[in-house]
Amino acid sequence: MQVCYFGTDSHRLYGVIHNDVDSTQTALVLCPPFAEEMVATYARFATWSKQLAEQGIPVLRFHPYGTGESGGTSADFTLESAIHDACTALEFAREQIAPVRLGYFGVRLGATIAVLAALHHPVDLLVMWSPIINIRQYMRELFRAQLTNQMVHHGLTRVGRNTQDMILDLEHGQSIDLLGYEFSPQLYREMAAGWEWPEEAPAKHTLWLARTTEEKPASVLVDRWQASRSRVDFTVLPEPAFWEEYTSVFPGSFAATTLGWLKQSAETR
Repeated sequence: MQVCYFGTDSHRLYGVIHNDVDSTQTALVLCPPFAEEMVATYARFATWSKQLAEQGIPVLRFHPYGTGESGGTSADFTLESAIHDACTALEFAREQIAPVRLGYFGVRLGATIAVLAALHHPVDLLVMWSPIINIRQYMRELFRAQLTNQMVHHGLTRVGRNTQDMILDLEHGQSIDLLGYEFSPQLYREMAAGWEWPEEAPAKHTLWLARTTEEKPASVLVDRWQASRSRVDFTVLPEPAFWEEYTSVFPGSFAATTLGWLKQSAETR
């Protein structure tokens, strides 16, 4: 395991490279989920990255700017910045690991960011676990979670500030506290604007893993990508929402399916 910093002095990014081989066919850049989901899954993805490296698949884990050990504060995290950071991490992995095939592995919002980054810098492969399909809806879910958190942890029967109050603050240029993170007006504008998924997969070969509850909206996009003759493998598995739990339990079926796919796609590329 190699701890490293990269980027620029004014935009410093923290990363960890897991690499147990001198040369490799395939390497991944891990784009983590957002906010508390990143914290809840951090140790598990660190362990799995080590296990992938032992299988001959190096991994670069990194913290987007404004998160974790990277520079900035949570108010500096935006979609635009995170996409830029994912592109920077990809080039850093290419220099440090020099694999034959390089791609993104993204989870939740990290998977969505990986798609957006791959539109700027095409990759050989893309692995997505439960990507956020509708960013506007995801933002509304975050707001609702903030209200629930206030009621549960502060023993309230009603909240003093509702979702509309938070939106008004953001629209007037004020950051808000969202589950302990400073959520900026810029991030709000980006999420409120939403985005259109590309007509074609932005990678040569894509693996999309979805939970059972995600099958319907995901299959619409997968069908579109497959119709464009993109190489997309789509699998629905009965995993729980593992990013919501602070446990050591890892999504085993997601992990096993991904490892098998990575090895098979290397043989058939």
